[in-house]
Amino acid sequence: MNPTYPKGITSRLLVTDLVTSKTRKVLGARIAAYEHPGAPEPDPFTSEEFRALQAVCARLIPQSDHDRPIDLAGAIDQRLAASKTNGWRVVLP
Repeated sequence: MNPTYPKGITSRLLVTDLVTSKTRKVLGARIAAYEHPGAPEPDPFTSEEFRALQAVCARLIPQSDHDRPIDLAGAIDQRLAASKTNGWRVVLP
């Protein structure tokens, strides 16, 4: 069962003092990307690699029950292009 939240709840929360400025910035960017999706060319990936990433994302995290699926592959591509990660690094020998 997927939890659902009332429409607009996150946007209303962001204008309160209940979230930090960093959280407000990050969530605001995510909301903007979700509400105004674009289809830029993949940056670190070739078109073929990007299609493979899309297939992997669809297989690992199916979203067939969503009216507007989240562009997981696009989000990964954008974060890699901007060097924005969650902090962990793979150290290669």
